[in-house]
Formats: sequence, structure tokens, C-alpha cells
Amino acid sequence: MSDTACAICATGLPVPVICTSCTAKIRRDLDTVGRLRAQLDPTPGRTGSAGRASGKPGSRPPANLTIIAMADIRSRFRLTDDGEADPDNVTNVDADLLTEARLVIEARRLNPPMRDVSDSLRILNIHLDWICSSDRVDEFAAVLAGCAQALRSVLRDWPETSVGRCTAAHPEREACGGPLRLAYDDHRVDAEVAPTPTHVVCGWCGDAWALQADVLLAMLRVVRPKAFPVPRAWACQVTGCNPDTLRQWIRRGHVTSYADEQVNLVDVLVRVGDTPGAAE
Repeated sequence: MSDTACAICATGLPVPVICTSCTAKIRRDLDTVGRLRAQLDPTPGRTGSAGRASGKPGSRPPANLTIIAMADIRSRFRLTDDGEADPDNVTNVDADLLTEARLVIEARRLNPPMRDVSDSLRILNIHLDWICSSDRVDEFAAVLAGCAQALRSVLRDWPETSVGRCTAAHPEREACGGPLRLAYDDHRVDAEVAPTPTHVVCGWCGDAWALQADVLLAMLRVVRPKAFPVPRAWACQVTGCNPDTLRQWIRRGHVTSYADEQVNLVDVLVRVGDTPGAAE
């Protein structure tokens, strides 16, 4: 029996260097970095490609220096005279991505064009399988996680709160137990219509549950989440609940309703199960 373990988490089985869970996390972090890097916009009064600051044009803040530093390959991590990290340090996303891409190019003796951060991301995506098998994959994972964290912070792009714990099989315990979060394939923003989740994804193993009516109901019965907000019409559609009945339950306080007119699907499921004839 081998004592070898994953080079990152030191608990999973290496395939061949890191475990499948750590590989999945690296892929998610790289996807996150690619998606959020495209949204960086230092223009005054903006936080991203679709975010605008409130207030009159003359009162908007100056250009976002944090974003400028993140997107400038000349930015570098600095130390104070005491040898401590400078409190004004910013994660230099473009510089970090360029460095990682160049390490891949040198190790694999490649000669691709490197014009901007898009080329760096392209190199990392194309050679990700090789990176995950290299002897410095733990360093790459740390850099990538730092870039993803920094981009999420400046763009205020945080994942949904957990709606339950993952029940997927795990080699070392009864179940994975990771946080299940709502995810959306449709990223359009409509101020008048709340977005509808399309699937649920585990934050640890990446296992996904498609939000089809039968799959959704089975998942909710197993994971027993605390809250699962969805539009009222959609809740009626997947549970078969009569809209008038749902309105009565909301009025009586049996079903939690939110300011954006969504309802807690878990409450609806409980009431439907306890009330014969609630369906249309």
C-alpha cells in the first residue's frame, strides 16, 4: 500500500500528482479568473463590465486604482523596510497569470504569441492537464486561488450561500459533505425579474444537480437545505401547487416570502406534502 497522497490537500489519492477534487477546484478557479478578468474596468464609477456607481456624474469616485494595479503587468508585490508585506499590496492578477504562462512555455519549449492577458489565460487553459501533473502544481493552485479571490473581492462576485451539504460518495467518509450552492447558466440581469437557478453545484467535489422538477425535489428531500429561494411561479410549476393556495400560505406565514417576491421552495414542499389537494 502506497503512502503517497495528493500534493495539495495531502488527503486524497493522487491522479497522478493531485486528487480529482483538487483538480476540479483548479479548473473552477481558472474559469473564475477568466470570467472575472474580462469584467475588470477601472473607469470612474464602474466596478465591472456591467456595474455602475450611484450618484451624479460629477460625484463619482476617481478611477479604481486597485483594478488598475491588478491589470498592470508592471505591478509587483512589495515589502516594507521591516520585511513585512506592504499594506497597500494588490494581487497582481495579470502579472501572476503572465508568469505562470511563461513557466509553462519555458518548461514545454513553446513559442506562442504573448500579447496580453488573454494569451496567458489561453496557454493555461490549453495546458491545464499538463500543469496538474507537474511537480509545481501546488504553487500554481495557490497563485490561481489568490487571483480568483482578489477578483471576487474587487468585483463583489461571491458565490451563493450554501443550500445544503453534498451527498456524493467519498472514498474516506460517508459522503462528500461539501456546500451545495445555487448556480445559474443564464447571467442576464433584469431588475424586475429574479433570476432562476438552473442547477446546484458542490463547492468541494463539483458534483452537480440539474434543476429539473423530479431531480430538484429528490435532491431537496435528501440534503434538507435551510432555505432555497425561487420565483413564485416557478415554485408552483415544479411542485404543482395552486398559485392561490401559495398566496394563502404566504399570508398565513407558512411559507417564507422575500422582498424580491421569491419564496422558500423548502417551505412550499413541506406544505404540499402535508396538504392533500394543494396541487392544481
